[in-house]
Amino acid sequence: MKKEKIGLLLELAIQVTAGMLVGGVISKLTLDHLDRELEQMIVARQSNGKAGVIAAVDAIRKDSSAPYKITIEEEPVATSQAGLDFTDEESQQLMKLAMAEAENQGVIGKALVMCVVKNRVESDQFPNTIEDVIFQPGQFSPVSDGRYYEAVPDEECYEALEWVINYWDGSAGALYFEANYSTATWHKENLEELFTYCDVTFYK
Repeated sequence: MKKEKIGLLLELAIQVTAGMLVGGVISKLTLDHLDRELEQMIVARQSNGKAGVIAAVDAIRKDSSAPYKITIEEEPVATSQAGLDFTDEESQQLMKLAMAEAENQGVIGKALVMCVVKNRVESDQFPNTIEDVIFQPGQFSPVSDGRYYEAVPDEECYEALEWVINYWDGSAGALYFEANYSTATWHKENLEELFTYCDVTFYK
């Protein structure tokens, strides 16, 4: 077996294990299925230097039958597109906000924060730039209380940014999020609740 195939097989095993650790459901993991996944990853890596991990990232989807489970599809397909185009400044702004809002929520939690910002930029209800969305008065508490300015993005922030740049989006179109309070809040009373991840509930 070639070294590249061995390396990809190890990478696939790591991705499968990671999926289980975040509460995911790995469907039909037969030997044949693993072989197909491995061959796809080899082809993807040859056609796109960013494939491999991105192939698995692109395959993560929201399971509509349960409140935010992570699943890997039967036939994940890697993208060879160039990815979303954020400036260096926008990338730093997204990572700082994600760090301040979701420091203890892993790569997925940080990526979801970035997706909410992107969704707002694309919505007629909010400003049309990343900077204006983040700094819109009264919208994100870390900006209001100063935590944003002290936030230093960690490695998870960089990974989350790469997910989002390569079209991962598990946000279901969310435009808002808040800590999962048991009491009534403005969000609960005025918005459509979508899902809860960790201790954060997302709305639109």
